[in-house]
Amino acid sequence: MSDSTIELHATSSLLRAGVVSTDQEFRDLEPEWKRLFRQICCSNVFLSFEWLSEWWRHFGREGKLLIVTLRDECNSLVALAPLYIAREGPLRLRKLGFLGDQWVGSDHMDFLVDRTVGPIDLGLISKIVLEQRAEWDYVQLSDVREDSIAATVFRRSMEKMGLTSTLTPSTVCPYGNLPRTEEELMARISSRFRRSLRYDAGNLRRQGLVEFATFTDWPEALPAFDELLRLHKSRFKHRHAASAFVGSAVEAFHQDVFRTLVDAGWAQIRVLKVDGACVAAAYQLACNRSLYSYQNGIDPAYSRFSVGHQLLQFTLQDAIRRGYTEFDFLRGDEPYKSKWVGHSRTLFHLRLFDQRLASRIARATITLRRALRQSKSALQKSFPTCLLTRHP
Repeated sequence: MSDSTIELHATSSLLRAGVVSTDQEFRDLEPEWKRLFRQICCSNVFLSFEWLSEWWRHFGREGKLLIVTLRDECNSLVALAPLYIAREGPLRLRKLGFLGDQWVGSDHMDFLVDRTVGPIDLGLISKIVLEQRAEWDYVQLSDVREDSIAATVFRRSMEKMGLTSTLTPSTVCPYGNLPRTEEELMARISSRFRRSLRYDAGNLRRQGLVEFATFTDWPEALPAFDELLRLHKSRFKHRHAASAFVGSAVEAFHQDVFRTLVDAGWAQIRVLKVDGACVAAAYQLACNRSLYSYQNGIDPAYSRFSVGHQLLQFTLQDAIRRGYTEFDFLRGDEPYKSKWVGHSRTLFHLRLFDQRLASRIARATITLRRALRQSKSALQKSFPTCLLTRHP
């Protein structure tokens, strides 16, 4: 999102800006939101009405909607900024952020913008946000891609109006372009890893009948989703670790949104079975030839057979057969991902502050919290792992 990486070409047209602030207005926006999503060939399910409206229904009770819309002279929706206001932290300061920015791991957050809308037009969103300044204390647009033109225009416009911006890395999303054939896919990975896959696959077949399956239709996908959740919980329990995917509120959200996404053709479950028992499962999002790895589950008893990689190999081969052109692991730079893909995108937190007391306090609080996290990380690296590990 740096000035050197984005070239903007100014265009101007007569657009009208508005604000959606009630639940009923949000629901009424559904057909237009979906039309715009299709019109711009958006491949990011996290920006869909289906995902964000369900998120708002489950997690927006204490927040306030501030969705900014842009319409052309025919009153057609040509851009929207899916924003809301929520109180954050012990001081309960009012943050203006993206819908879906907490609890469910939404990545690549952005504005939805038709190609006919230029930077001058997008500047209207900044003006509307500033007109609503009495409602918020600071702005935090989380997990934005660096190459987002809309977010870049928003930042520049806000800076011109006197706000101070900060841009800090939030996470990394490894990804890769898929080849046209399965043979090309296997040729891309190292020979050592290929041998390891064959060895583990042979050992797994000796345990029983090995089957792979993909579920893209309702209701067959529902039992597979339940298996995914069971395996995910089992794995994290085995590791004595906590997962953001587990918990009554998050699970309720996914139970509801999953069916909606399956009906839209955007969600699928892939599983690996041994003698009919599910030992690995993957929850994936798919839209416009892009496939996203959202969540996984593995039976700890079968981890020695690398069932996660076995399922990944099947996933990528199946994705190639179905015509997908990109595979995105989403957030997290775990080493196993680099065995399959060779690129990554860095996502950022874009924050904006003004000179009001509450905004200055928010900036100081966020800066202090970040410094403490960095100090903790540096301290952990300075000690041997054995001193930091709790032994039974």
